[in-house]
Amino acid sequence: MTCLVICKKTALILTMTKPDLLVVVQNKGLKLKQRGKSFWSKCPLHAEKIPSFSVNPDKQVFYSFCCGNKGYVISFIKDRKGLSFKYAFNYLHLEKPRPIISPETLEKKQAIKGFKWWCKTKENELCDELLNGYDPSEKQKVDHVEQMAIWSTQIF
Repeated sequence: MTCLVICKKTALILTMTKPDLLVVVQNKGLKLKQRGKSFWSKCPLHAEKIPSFSVNPDKQVFYSFCCGNKGYVISFIKDRKGLSFKYAFNYLHLEKPRPIISPETLEKKQAIKGFKWWCKTKENELCDELLNGYDPSEKQKVDHVEQMAIWSTQIF
């Protein structure tokens, strides 16, 4: 199942492929029986005698009517294995979300990269000029190099 995740901090849209909850639950040894749209089993999170654990494959959620645990595939692994979110994520072998980069963003990143390269080469050229032909009377050249150094550090 592929889902889109919108990261508020970076304003990126990410795609992420996650496993089907029904498949994960069945792979953990639960025998599920279908009743209507949901699948039912005894809750794997505690001992019980009657089925109260429901998995809804359409919504990709589970709910235990006995203990009240509910959630998605990662929260099922967290509860079942006693793992943190990060380890449950790794346990399911999920890929880290990949950003979908818009053409405008890609163009902007390339422009910034090109500008950084230009600044670095210009800095190297000016340093070479200063070292090879420095004349104390050419104060203007030194001031220009210092100004470029200050300006480049302010940008980046």
